[in-house]
Amino acid sequence: MINEGLPVNDLEEYLKSVMGNEIAPISLKKFDIGQSNPTYLLTTGLGEFVLRKKPGGKIPESAHALDREYRVMGAVYDMGVPVPEIIHYCKTEDVIGTEFYIMSYIKGRALINPVLDEIALSERPKIYNEQARVLAKIHNVDIKAAGLDDYGHPGNYYERQISRWIKQYRFAETETIPEIEEMINWLPGRIIDYGDNRLLHGDYKLDNLFFDFDSFRIVGVLDWELSTLGDPLADIANHCVMLRLPNIKSLRTLQGVNRKSENIPEDSEYIEMYCRHRGISNIDNMDFRICFQFFRMAVITVGVYKRGLDGFASNKAAFAMDDHAKTIARLGIETINKTNEESYGLRLHRK
Repeated sequence: MINEGLPVNDLEEYLKSVMGNEIAPISLKKFDIGQSNPTYLLTTGLGEFVLRKKPGGKIPESAHALDREYRVMGAVYDMGVPVPEIIHYCKTEDVIGTEFYIMSYIKGRALINPVLDEIALSERPKIYNEQARVLAKIHNVDIKAAGLDDYGHPGNYYERQISRWIKQYRFAETETIPEIEEMINWLPGRIIDYGDNRLLHGDYKLDNLFFDFDSFRIVGVLDWELSTLGDPLADIANHCVMLRLPNIKSLRTLQGVNRKSENIPEDSEYIEMYCRHRGISNIDNMDFRICFQFFRMAVITVGVYKRGLDGFASNKAAFAMDDHAKTIARLGIETINKTNEESYGLRLHRK
């Protein structure tokens, strides 16, 4: 019986009480992906499921929001968004040491490298178009019909987000990173209230998506812990930023890639796809959003490094994240300092 360091016997007894004796025997195998909430393949007498838990150790109160993730996935599943079916949430820490939940196991194709080198050149834009289609579907969810109208505070999205990530940075910082401090000073004075209040995923990127083995359709959108209500175009800015981060072993990006020769859409082309699926005109004012996403990603990376130091890393790559956080922060400062309003292939308007 594989336990992956968890009290598997206690877990089995608990699952028998909520899912029936037929669930036994069980075994666990940790997925070697992600840096946040540890995730396991749960093999049982009833088939395969996925168990997702909070990390061990002391964590910020608003971080690793497993209960929110469980709630939103259940809501959007009923609205036709491709997500796993949620099965059970365990609120007590008495079973395996943290809260956890069980969801269905989606078998799909994971595409980790955004260059899509395993996909024919002519087919690569279809992958990006499918990403844009599903993201638009998420943003078009009727939050009231989905029961999510109280899922986040209305208005002041960036004010709330900046405050949250500053707190998480202060919680996790192991040293002063001047570039992050500069962004902390710069961002609050440039906040724009865009007035839109929609569901956003919060971490929508290629390696959080599963594709059908026989087509380019997305069959699973994963990792909803950062989802909330607010400016949906924050997800678009996140797309732009994620593809420009430096390449490391655990994260493949498009840094240094000639998109034209690889037939990968430019950001402006991706945004056109998204707007078409959303049924909206093109967008602007992306510079602030992009700077915010660099800040947020730098803070997340600092948190990953801190968990590694504390002995609670979900992945060994956590120990390389200190330098990575500094690099991301420098990219954020470079973006702040840009005077070229055609940055990132979008029309930007500085406030």
